[in-house]
Amino acid sequence: MALNVGRARRRTRKSTNEKTGSADLFHPIADRLNSKVGENTVIDLAGDEFRLSAVKEYVSTQCYGLDWAMHLPGIPVGRVSCIRGDFMSGKSTLALHLLAETQRMGGFAVYMDTEYAFDSKRTAACGVELTDDKWMLVQVDTVEKAVKSVRELIETVREMQDEGTDRLVTIVWDSVGATATKAEMEAEFGESRPGIHARLLSAALRQLTPKIAKYRICLMLVNQDKAKMDFFSVGQPATTMIAEKPIMFHSSIVLRPQRRATLTNSKKEPIGIRCTTTVAKNKLAAPFSKADFIINFANGIDNNASILGIAFQQSLVKKSGAWYSYQGKKFYERDFGKILAENPEIMEDLEAIRHSTLSTATRDMNAEEDEDVFEDETDVGQENEEAEG
Repeated sequence: MALNVGRARRRTRKSTNEKTGSADLFHPIADRLNSKVGENTVIDLAGDEFRLSAVKEYVSTQCYGLDWAMHLPGIPVGRVSCIRGDFMSGKSTLALHLLAETQRMGGFAVYMDTEYAFDSKRTAACGVELTDDKWMLVQVDTVEKAVKSVRELIETVREMQDEGTDRLVTIVWDSVGATATKAEMEAEFGESRPGIHARLLSAALRQLTPKIAKYRICLMLVNQDKAKMDFFSVGQPATTMIAEKPIMFHSSIVLRPQRRATLTNSKKEPIGIRCTTTVAKNKLAAPFSKADFIINFANGIDNNASILGIAFQQSLVKKSGAWYSYQGKKFYERDFGKILAENPEIMEDLEAIRHSTLSTATRDMNAEEDEDVFEDETDVGQENEEAEG
């Protein structure tokens, strides 16, 4: 007698249930759960408006290479994200460009400065408009006040949405590691309270994450890496950050910028840094990709240089020494903005390559799954023939 095992057996059961009309079981179960547990407990996949996990909007980082590395249009709205890294690695600059893009999309930017190091000139240079209708600066001194501020912002957005005002809001907390707890502020100097940040943020993020998912809110946490004081973790990363476990757990996107080189002008004066950012976590696409880009001290991220790097990587632009060339036109790196304005087809070609790459990856994943199923079914057939023999 033939034996059905593995995927072939599961597929047979599925087809049998479909024939007997198992869909009739969905409605009584859904009605019971929605009435006993709470409304919208059971999610109908046909109604995307109730799917809180489905990201419908993104905020670009204003760095084309970084968006390319994330395989996304930007940072997801309705999720918690994180930028972690060493000092002078570009964390705050990335966060400011995220706020500038939020304003460009018609949204409202909230910058929560817990380091008391806000620089209005630097912020304006990154493209952020410091006007009351687009911007808010919040300064708090404890984690409890910071969490309460975020909670009140969420409640304000909810009330405004109920009144008919639906506006994108991006909140940047810069930085988590520099924010003391209330217990630390009231304790004697030097008194140790290990794990207090992690416990507070773990409880806070469990409350805030489902609330953020319901509205057009993007929460970005900025945190510093620090040396790990542990002599027994041989072979493990030598750095950690304040409340690493809860932040990494609740974040959908984690970016980790690292400063690779300092850029200087002809007078050997520092004018910027070359940054490599790793997508350390990505719950919406493939993680662990890297992006190289330039951060100028004068105006932040050089997006044209980022686009040029991707165009060269995809062989749309050729390079010979210090010269670049596109369709016979030679130019320097600093002149690529003019070339890009004269030839908008460069961006069209890059977007086509980007979408085709993602589509190919999806097809390859589906093909591998189908191949596995086919192999399982073949093995099942051989086992059945041997059993019958």
